Amino acid sequence: MRGRVAGNLYAAGERVAVTKTGIVGRDAMMLGAQPRLDGTVARDVSVYGDRFEVTGTVGRDVLGSVSRLRLGEEAEIGRNLNIAVPAKERVAIAPGATVLGNTQVEERPEIERSKYRRPDYYAGQLLALAGAFVVGLVLMRVWPHVLSAPLGGSKKAFAILGGGFVLLVLFPLVCVFSMLTVVGLPLATIGMGVYVTAIYLAQIVVAGRLGRALFGHDDSRATLHLAVGLTVLAVASELPVVGGLVSFVVVVTGLGIGYRVARRRLAARDTSLDVRGK
Repeated sequence: MRGRVAGNLYAAGERVAVTKTGIVGRDAMMLGAQPRLDGTVARDVSVYGDRFEVTGTVGRDVLGSVSRLRLGEEAEIGRNLNIAVPAKERVAIAPGATVLGNTQVEERPEIERSKYRRPDYYAGQLLALAGAFVVGLVLMRVWPHVLSAPLGGSKKAFAILGGGFVLLVLFPLVCVFSMLTVVGLPLATIGMGVYVTAIYLAQIVVAGRLGRALFGHDDSRATLHLAVGLTVLAVASELPVVGGLVSFVVVVTGLGIGYRVARRRLAARDTSLDVRGK
């Protein structure tokens, strides 16, 4: 604002400024990322934003909440300065600045912005979903049985969970002990890579099977099953309190399913070889 306002000034924006030629006849309220006062406000200034800089004149009080405050050499406040900042070190008052009343600086820690209010959070989630979907499509081509082979019903649920838990806990321990030897170090490094990959694929396996459970066992809709399952698990894993438990159970279940399907396939292959041998 460069001119004169006889009454009150209400200003909001990315950069809100009262220039040297600006004069406010009464009070001013400034909301913005970088509010600045170089002109004159006859009475009070209320400010809320990020960086607030004053080089002008305020007839009475300055109050508000900002991330940083700077009073320049020519700044003059006719009465009190009451400002809230994350830390007192963020208030800089030049030697030539004048505050005729009391100066009160209140430390008010910044409230961390919720991730659910950040666009980059949703962009990251969409990228993660897209990546998992592509990997799932590859998995459907390379190893379709892990997504569709019968598991033996609810009677085998505890066996699957138990096997997955053993793999989750025991495999990295074996790798760590293998690193103690020169020969085992490269094998352990490869093993840890396989372990991390298996944990990632375990979630995709459960997602595919969850989609089949929701929409029926129609293999022609396997792509839909995968997409829906991944979406449901992504939402469930972000739930407050239970999200971590959901992710843990999903990983354990996926590892158990992968182990069970692989073992049954190997057993079937051995049986086939024995029959051919006879």
